[in-house]
Amino acid sequence: MTSSGTSIILKLDTYLTFLPFGSTEYSLLFLIGVMYLIRVILALHGEKFSETRIFLMPAIYSLFLVITYYTTSLFQIYFSLALAIIGILLGALLSKKAKLFEKKGRTYYKRSLSVSTLWTVIFGINLLSPLYYPQYYYPVILSVLLVIVTGMIIGQAVRIFGKFKRYERSGKIQDLS
Repeated sequence: MTSSGTSIILKLDTYLTFLPFGSTEYSLLFLIGVMYLIRVILALHGEKFSETRIFLMPAIYSLFLVITYYTTSLFQIYFSLALAIIGILLGALLSKKAKLFEKKGRTYYKRSLSVSTLWTVIFGINLLSPLYYPQYYYPVILSVLLVIVTGMIIGQAVRIFGKFKRYERSGKIQDLS
């Protein structure tokens, strides 16, 4: 099988040998699960605001996306960038559940959990469906959805960052909408 899901798993075999699982697929599922669990905890409780923190998770999601599609053509790269821009705009416009708040004299923020959940589900399906359900594997559709949702995660971070900059200038937290 020469699908991108299989090729990425074969490439990662050498990097994931430190995990105590019998196969790379389970190691990837474990890493995705841990990453998602961290997102759930942070979405429920919030995290301290810093420029590094606000953009770290979108950078990690983007890195997973780039690693997954490392064998793409120039056309696919341009098409993916266009889709990512659409996702960034959607994420910035639709991130109404994200918010800033004060706690113990520090600024905290919460992101929407639904976008991270959607990304995790699509990424997991994209990695595992060519192995277990190849007859139902539609890489183009999954790739398009994954790029758009990754863009939405970046757009959400940009919106929260813009909200924080407005807060710094005005001194009061306003609604994100």
